[in-house]
Amino acid sequence: MKELSVRVELGAAASVNDLKLHDAVILATGAKPNVPAIPGIEWQRCMDYEHFFQNPPREENIVILGAGGIGCDIAHILSDASGSYPPSSFFDDPGNVRNYENHLQAIPRTRKIALMRRGKRIGERLGPTTRWALLQLLENRGVQMLTQIQYEAITENGVKLRSRTGKEIFLFADKVVIATGQVQDDTLYSLLHSQVEHCFRIGAANKASETNAESAILEASKLARSL
Repeated sequence: MKELSVRVELGAAASVNDLKLHDAVILATGAKPNVPAIPGIEWQRCMDYEHFFQNPPREENIVILGAGGIGCDIAHILSDASGSYPPSSFFDDPGNVRNYENHLQAIPRTRKIALMRRGKRIGERLGPTTRWALLQLLENRGVQMLTQIQYEAITENGVKLRSRTGKEIFLFADKVVIATGQVQDDTLYSLLHSQVEHCFRIGAANKASETNAESAILEASKLARSL
């Protein structure tokens, strides 16, 4: 970028007044957490996934709402602990799989973690091999996994749920992590597109639910070449 005289500005917020002076603007402002309308979601015990990754909670009882890729990552991080993995020599015997599962199950549980979603499958969009391995790991670590449930309310003590058959479920929670998908962060685009003739939004800022790194890079590359 230096050789091509591309000016890079860091630590600066883009403003409409500055951007509207340009001939073309490409907005790759990404996505932001989707926060569902659940009674009690404004409680301090709730945090979205962005805040989780910035400052993971230390509480022991944690409920994760949403079990897509982000929710599964959160459950993986929370269930991880020192001593979770045996020494590399443990795997010298390729037939030692059962002992490995026993090793995982024998690790003392420092947390109680519940992972859930409204749909039928945990980690639905993960690759088949990745999904199988991760779910097996979470199960062996004692992560509770619930599917086809409805979020009824978040209270000062935990989360009220309802099963597919209508059964009421209550899970105690010190902290509730919201990982119920994401929506495009197109606030800047909505303010700017009427003031700049060539204004584009790409990547997750355009389609949050259908974007990954590969598709975003391809979209940006094609757009840049067309200008």
